[in-house]
Amino acid sequence: MTLADVRGIYMVHTMLQRELGLMPELVRTVASGDVDRARVVTEHIELVADLLRQHDLVEERHLWPRLLDRLPAEAAPLVRAMEREHRLVDDLQERLEPALAAWRIAAGQAGREAVAAVLDALILALADHLAREEDRVLPLAARCVTTAEWAEMLADGARCFDLDSLVLFCGMIRYDADPAVFRATVESMPETLRAVVFERCEQAFAEYALGVYGTATPPHAPGPPSFDDGPCSLPGIA
Repeated sequence: MTLADVRGIYMVHTMLQRELGLMPELVRTVASGDVDRARVVTEHIELVADLLRQHDLVEERHLWPRLLDRLPAEAAPLVRAMEREHRLVDDLQERLEPALAAWRIAAGQAGREAVAAVLDALILALADHLAREEDRVLPLAARCVTTAEWAEMLADGARCFDLDSLVLFCGMIRYDADPAVFRATVESMPETLRAVVFERCEQAFAEYALGVYGTATPPHAPGPPSFDDGPCSLPGIA
């Protein structure tokens, strides 16, 4: 039995925290009444939120049951904590959806601040959750989940998206990934998908980032978020 290499999930976490961490400033720099820019930013937020939602659902379908079955004494309290934290993140995403829908209509100041406030709360909740998952849960997964089961979990998540979306998501992940870990993860994909990802993902993210951030090279993933540090700077965003 070959145990799973769980390092790929750390890359996903880094990407999610980077993209979410940049969102409050993306929102707050949209001028009042600029509905075209509000649409671009809203669609980006919705895309990343969908990625986060699918990531959590795949863990709940595949990872938690195996941990509870194979390491019940160690896993049970952690899985209960993970489930509570997923519910908190879900609640914040449910608050985000109507806030985004209202803001994109007229791109008003009040709507803009409402979206940014929910994002601020979501960033902090997710940072706490992912830190606990990485410190306590993934080491358990590395002890009891097989390579085949891990591949099944990843394939389940990938089925939710079309090819162009998968290529873009891989480009988003690659941007801050350890090159060796990224390569190993992509090489575990089916051959036809593997070739497309290696060929297109870097350019796909560069083009996407140019539209969202005004640069093909947005800020890289920071450390744990802290609003005491003040806002980051996004080149190209007025």
